Amino acid sequence: DCVSTQTPGFSTFCGTSAAAPHVAAIAALLLEIDPSADVTTALTSSAIDIETVGVDTLSGHGIADAFAAAEVVLMPEPAGTPALVLGGALLRRLARRLGTG
Repeated sequence: DCVSTQTPGFSTFCGTSAAAPHVAAIAALLLEIDPSADVTTALTSSAIDIETVGVDTLSGHGIADAFAAAEVVLMPEPAGTPALVLGGALLRRLARRLGTG
């Protein structure tokens, strides 16, 4: 996917130039949740696979999924547990961890 802005002088851009700031922001969120989090594992194990199945040269691990990565950090549940089941519990745990709930 590409990123565009209404800011004068900036054109639409795609690829790793667009993905890197988003993934960096997700990594910062994960470290805010848990400073000792294994950010690499959380990001790679929760990415949405696209292109060729598995890691590939065109899309790496896939699309970063911030909510799923936060689930990995906060709720290391068995693989395949539906996100809808975990969603409410995840949000409550995240709120407590950040001191807002």
